[in-house]
Amino acid sequence: MVEWCNRLAETGYAVASIDYRLMKAKKFSAKNLVRTGYMAAQDVSAAVRFFKAHSKKYNIDTNRIFLLGQSAGAVAILHALYMSEDERPEETFEEPALSPLHSTGTAEAQKQHFSVAGAVLLWGCIFRPDMIDADETTPVCLIHGGKDKILPVDSGYAFSIPGFPYAYGSQVIADRLKDLGTSSFEFHLLEQESHAFYFKYLCMFQLDALKFDNCFQIATDFMHRHGGL
Repeated sequence: MVEWCNRLAETGYAVASIDYRLMKAKKFSAKNLVRTGYMAAQDVSAAVRFFKAHSKKYNIDTNRIFLLGQSAGAVAILHALYMSEDERPEETFEEPALSPLHSTGTAEAQKQHFSVAGAVLLWGCIFRPDMIDADETTPVCLIHGGKDKILPVDSGYAFSIPGFPYAYGSQVIADRLKDLGTSSFEFHLLEQESHAFYFKYLCMFQLDALKFDNCFQIATDFMHRHGGL
């Protein structure tokens, strides 16, 4: 994210890398994955609405806000974009019940509407493709490796672990958008790549410059086509 932020700032964007709530490792379970994913989507929404409320302070054009996330961040963004209140997973209503998706944040943020000019989703997934409706037309750019075993490009259990949430990746999302007649999306399948493929070593977070540059170019071209810089 530091590299993304630095490069985007050099391009001329005002950039923020947001935090979202995490699950404690000792509470790692299928149910808590769903609940924590939902809370992350809440936090994405709250961040967008916060910056809308403080647009003058941060020099933000509220008509040209773009979201970008990889892996868990992409999952959070996808659900913030497409989940309606009546589509919430039943796990989010279990005690302690979680609040509506776009209800969190500061008092100023709660007065703002969640909407963005577009989103770049790197190796993300959605837990129910039928959440995506015909009237949800925010432009999206999907980038995914064809050999991803963590969040599959088509469909399968998250982390390839039976019993974990069943995930629908970028290929299914693109097919759903196409079936709905949505034209404001693009899907970039890199067939020979795995999860988070621009890291040379996933634990060391060393970037493969050529692979990162390719993703950066795809993302900025997409943003430019949809009103960005």
